[in-house]
Amino acid sequence: MTRVSLLATGLQTALGTGSEFHDAAVRGGATGVREHPWMVSLQGEPVYCAMAFAPDPEPTAARWCALIDGAWGDAMSRLGNVDLESSIDVVLCLPRPRPGLPEALESSLVAHVRRHAGERGASARVHVVRTGAAGAGAVLARAQTATRHRLVIIGVDTWIEPTAIETLDRARQLHRGGHGAVVSWGLVPGEGAAVLVLTTDEPGPHAAAVPVLHAVGLASEPTPVGSSRPIVGRALAGALGAAVGMSADDADLVVSDFGAAPWRAEEWALAALASPDTAALLACEMVAPADRWGDLGAATLPALIALAAGGLAVGRRRATRALVVTMCADGDRAVVHLERPAGAPHDEWPASGRVQRLAGATSATG
Repeated sequence: MTRVSLLATGLQTALGTGSEFHDAAVRGGATGVREHPWMVSLQGEPVYCAMAFAPDPEPTAARWCALIDGAWGDAMSRLGNVDLESSIDVVLCLPRPRPGLPEALESSLVAHVRRHAGERGASARVHVVRTGAAGAGAVLARAQTATRHRLVIIGVDTWIEPTAIETLDRARQLHRGGHGAVVSWGLVPGEGAAVLVLTTDEPGPHAAAVPVLHAVGLASEPTPVGSSRPIVGRALAGALGAAVGMSADDADLVVSDFGAAPWRAEEWALAALASPDTAALLACEMVAPADRWGDLGAATLPALIALAAGGLAVGRRRATRALVVTMCADGDRAVVHLERPAGAPHDEWPASGRVQRLAGATSATG
């Protein structure tokens, strides 16, 4: 199995920019959930969203590009003078086709990513993956058996387009019972982008502080969410077992997409109870930022990994191993096991030097 290190991460959500900043913001209780300035639900209630930028009246690829810009700039600032290599593979994780997506979205984003890579002196071979929130999981699993030196994974998605919000509302998937940042259940439309720069080389002078990809567990849940049959957690338990190996005793942090969907928390509890290390799993610190930054769709898994890596790398948390868990409504399950190398000091991860902010006031399109 190839050793894969997270050389750099970048993250942009409604909370702001920066993996380490997000770790501090989530721990501090910050939220990016706000009332939409002009949309209301079919029931005439306010719509609450987690917006990185002021909403646009029509779908536009420029919004998606702006999300990538924030995450890419954050990741590249951490790389400093480290090269991307002259030719590099970039995997772009996008949502499955759905109402509300801009025209020519895929081609626009591919060209945008290639321009960014070109600014770093690299020629990017961009591979598009449209398999939803867990799409990056299979890419990470393949990276552990590959011989390539550098790989960039980018996840980006936004539910803020009016048509997307209306579609969620008609399908009764939009959150209900929300008052301000307090949401009782349902999907909170969010948006974000995450960039993961992976390497199989020695990470360099900051190697001791760079999180390592330990294992990836993947599974597919055959029971659809909302069906009359209960989801008993077998698929997630299988993914969990593959990710933690023989014992979960060393895992002390779980970063998940639980959010305001109770079925996710219930499935996690059932999967943990099915594990031989139930006590260790249930004792882990739990971080579930979906009620802070909304549902990130195809950007979910890369964003959760960036959040976990930010906490592990700077050592703000006592955790040395983290499990990143995502459960998609379409059945995909992914568990990613990250670890901070033994003896990693708390201050070796280079600060990005970027000004961090709570987002929400600036338009993506100007």
